[in-house]
Amino acid sequence: MPFLQSLPKSLGVDHTPLDAAWVVVTSSAGTRLEFAGHANGGLARVGEQVVPLARMEYHLLQVLVARRRTTPDPERAFMAWTELAEALSFRSAGAESDNVRELVRRVRKKLATLGHRDLIESRQGIGYRLGGSLAA
Repeated sequence: MPFLQSLPKSLGVDHTPLDAAWVVVTSSAGTRLEFAGHANGGLARVGEQVVPLARMEYHLLQVLVARRRTTPDPERAFMAWTELAEALSFRSAGAESDNVRELVRRVRKKLATLGHRDLIESRQGIGYRLGGSLAA
């Protein structure tokens, strides 16, 4: 049975096929986190532990991964909240830093259940970036 179909519906997981291959991020501690998208968001997993991600939560990770892949120097991979708000296309008329901060908080909380709370790094006055290292 394919992995996605093996997950219980009680997780709130859409069982439509994943739209991309799993993205692999390795933390500084060496733990491997994988995530991939589906029709209504995405999934994050470490081993057999799986956490569903809402569409905007998954999109945040996609944006941060894209920045890391296109920026050779990780120190330059930080994104200001204004860049993230624009990339994420918030539906509110005036997206503010609080919108981005709350989204990051929700994703960190979900990733914490997988032992990866600090995967999204922040630096006061600069922005957010994806920590760890990406698999090629």
